[in-house]
Amino acid sequence: MPVRQSDGKVAVILELAGVLLASWWTVVAGACFGLAGGMVAVKYLPKTYRASTKILVTPPQIPQELVRSTVTDTMAARLATIQESILSRPYMVKLIEQTYGLPKSERELDTMIRRTKGAVTVTVTRYPVSQNVSASMFELSFNDSDPKRAAEVVNTLTALYIEENFRFRTTRAEDTTKMIGTLGEDTRNELIAKEKLIAAYKEQHLYETPEQLEANLALLESRNRDLESNRKAVEAASDRLQLLRSQAQASMTDSSITAVVPGADPTTQRLALLHREYDGLRSRYSDEHPEVRAKKRELDDLQASLGKTGATDQATSDSASTPPGPFDLPIRAQEKEIARLRDDQKRLRADAAVYTARVEATPRVQQHLAELTKGLDALTAQYNDYQRKVQSARGSQTVEEAEKGEQFNLIEKAVPPTIPASPIPLIVNGAGIAAGLVLFVLPVLAKAFLLPVVRSEEVIGSWADVPVLVSIPRIPTLATLSSERRARITNIVGAAVSCAVLAITMHFVH
Repeated sequence: MPVRQSDGKVAVILELAGVLLASWWTVVAGACFGLAGGMVAVKYLPKTYRASTKILVTPPQIPQELVRSTVTDTMAARLATIQESILSRPYMVKLIEQTYGLPKSERELDTMIRRTKGAVTVTVTRYPVSQNVSASMFELSFNDSDPKRAAEVVNTLTALYIEENFRFRTTRAEDTTKMIGTLGEDTRNELIAKEKLIAAYKEQHLYETPEQLEANLALLESRNRDLESNRKAVEAASDRLQLLRSQAQASMTDSSITAVVPGADPTTQRLALLHREYDGLRSRYSDEHPEVRAKKRELDDLQASLGKTGATDQATSDSASTPPGPFDLPIRAQEKEIARLRDDQKRLRADAAVYTARVEATPRVQQHLAELTKGLDALTAQYNDYQRKVQSARGSQTVEEAEKGEQFNLIEKAVPPTIPASPIPLIVNGAGIAAGLVLFVLPVLAKAFLLPVVRSEEVIGSWADVPVLVSIPRIPTLATLSSERRARITNIVGAAVSCAVLAITMHFVH
């Protein structure tokens, strides 16, 4: 019956176990020598010490409902920004100079900066404070071969972190206040410019604005009433003047014959008569009346025919010396009244025209004002909003400058560590034991594979498909007994030597 493949594998494993059992000293020797080598390596390998400290991020001491903070960066983003700032070249050069001393070459300095940056580790942890509030804490670590120096570097970096966080928050709050103030100032300037433009246009059209419309309409109506009253007064005065002129004409007609001066020259008498007729017509009609103009031409022709200034002056003096009639003074007074009323009428019409133009211009002015004031309310609201935000930002800036905002608080200073962070004894010793086993056990297993010895039927069955018909047990001889005795002695001596080496190593190391 052929042996199954799985049974063959088990048989091979058992054969290898038997080989190791026959040379069990190699296992003991590998473990002891490997452990001894690991202990020596732990003692003489360069040691790295890790100093660390914890920094608590405390929430703001002023509630957000009273003063809202303008620094809204997340803790991760802020730590990344602060770390980039602290691990920048100026800070690193200062730290290296204080801790190690400045190297002689720029290349060595760059190497130390990279090594120092790589030795810094920041780990952030968040923990709940209440139902809706959580706080943060981060651990700052630094690795160095000198434990005291590692602690000093951690404490220096911690002070830098706290200082940089304060500077970062105050600067951010100040920048926010300045930015909002700048936006508010720009909005204020824009608002002032717009208000000046509106005020200038209103000043230019002071009496044509919608606010003056009712006053203009009232004044226009008043002037129209005054014009109507003036028109009636002019008509009444004209009627009185016409009546006075008619009465004066009738009086002059009745006395024209008796007005001739006895003994005077006929031409002079004719000239005086024409003067009286001309004055009578002027008292009744205007200067443009046909009868007045005809009488004027006749008087001018007669004066021209005289040919002498003396005759004309004589006629004029005779006319001037003629005593005024009883209607001359009332007529002249009425003419002056009519002239005054007509001057008032011109003034009233000019005023009415001005008020009419104002009323007609009001819709156009109102439309232009609407265009000018478009967006004024929005600008005013925006400016007021910026003012409120500036006040809030100033409050946040005051809180940050007073160190009442979110702060970094050192829980405890870093102390020089006593246990190195590397090499780790457990790992090194484990690696040493594994190396020792490989060094001592692997050759035995390799020999078993390269020079196989058949020790059971199962192994033959795993190698060939031919079934095993019969097996002959090993017959002990003097040679085999001596070989087994040497193997036992070798195992005991090898294990004892290995344990002795391990004991000496442990004593030497400790």
